[in-house]
Amino acid sequence: DTEVNGVAFLRAASRSNILSVGSVYRIAKHTSLSSLYDQNWIEFDRSDIFLTGGWIHEVRNELSHRVSERVALGGEYSFRYATLDRGDRAFNFQDGGGVVHLSFGPHTSVTAAGGFSLLHDRNFDVSRTGPYVRLNLTQEAERATVGASFERQYVPSFGFGGTSDSQELRGWILMPLRRGLYTQSSAAWRRMKPFEAETLQLDTIWIRSTIGYALARWAQVELLYAFTRQDSIVTGGEVD
Repeated sequence: DTEVNGVAFLRAASRSNILSVGSVYRIAKHTSLSSLYDQNWIEFDRSDIFLTGGWIHEVRNELSHRVSERVALGGEYSFRYATLDRGDRAFNFQDGGGVVHLSFGPHTSVTAAGGFSLLHDRNFDVSRTGPYVRLNLTQEAERATVGASFERQYVPSFGFGGTSDSQELRGWILMPLRRGLYTQSSAAWRRMKPFEAETLQLDTIWIRSTIGYALARWAQVELLYAFTRQDSIVTGGEVD
């Protein structure tokens, strides 16, 4: 999967497992608590010096209170623990900030979040701090649903043995074609700057398109196409 954070793929295969468990608890009539646990494991088929696997565990919580029909305010906190380079490197990530959910009518919704990140390198006892930003927009039209998002944050980086400053811009569209038949397309751009090798800035572009058919309420089939281009801004660093 080429979406693994920060990997300069050298035409090497990888294996990965992702486990996610989430819940939403209604504390009061207008107050809710949402929680999410993510576990990410990856291993590469080649033992190149930059291609080493590991684990990432993340726990994310958001407490939200609806102050009106169109506005909900809240706070969020997440903790990530990453063991990379086959367990030789360990990092802690902490993000804390505020969240605003806005509803501009029945068909338009916006979510904005921002705060500060604390990154701690457990091996060298070095810490970094910086802001993070997350924006999401969803618009439901008569014939399609479209969305866009932007994120900037610190992320664990498989492949560089460390962490990166990540910026990502994404857009998508979901459109029903006829009864049971639908199409979905998305495009994304991500720029990664690894802290340990900033000259190896990595730019990635994804384009994905899917056409699907719902056979029943419990089953659907899909045909998909995905294109990825990565450029690490070094000689021979562009891979399609």
